[in-house]
Amino acid sequence: MLFFFAGNKTPKPSHRGFIIPDERGRTDPLGPYKNKNMVIKFPITKKGQRSFHDIKWLSVWCRKFAIDFGYVQIPAGVQIPTSTSGGYLNSGDGAAEASNVVMEDADTIVVENLKFDGSVPDAIFVMGIGESDTEGYQVPNERGSIEPLGRYNRRTLTLKIPKVSDNDHVQYFGIWSPTRGMISSVKFPNNMRVPPPSENLR
Repeated sequence: MLFFFAGNKTPKPSHRGFIIPDERGRTDPLGPYKNKNMVIKFPITKKGQRSFHDIKWLSVWCRKFAIDFGYVQIPAGVQIPTSTSGGYLNSGDGAAEASNVVMEDADTIVVENLKFDGSVPDAIFVMGIGESDTEGYQVPNERGSIEPLGRYNRRTLTLKIPKVSDNDHVQYFGIWSPTRGMISSVKFPNNMRVPPPSENLR
């Protein structure tokens, strides 16, 4: 009977560890897999919520016979990709505000509590490299449309990043107008490391 198993008491897999539930959240013995991508989540144990920072290895482990069927070592101080905030939007004149802009993963940006009064009729979402006044590319709205933005009243939007972009080099996101220029923008950290798209792991 095999399980996803992790631990930190020994440098390599041993019986001194804990079960990580499978992709369905179950701790039953593993069934067959063939070239399957999956997302498994660390459990909450008696010691609290577990994470990559708590373990030295992750194994496919047979508890009955104490045999490792394959494992990966987790380096000390490993940096785990995580969603990254660029901060808030504020045009300064009340036209556009958002409490936070988050690069959720390599394909997704979340704009939290967006308020846009529609006073700039040709405004669109944009992303780009370098300073926010450099040439960028359009980000479709929450419906996937590239039409100019309408009014928003404290709405949280999930936007899909265009395939032409490389999120590793995205440095700003903003609301831009061909006639008025950049209305408001945020900058992301240069060392940003975000997770891969979750749908690619399923």
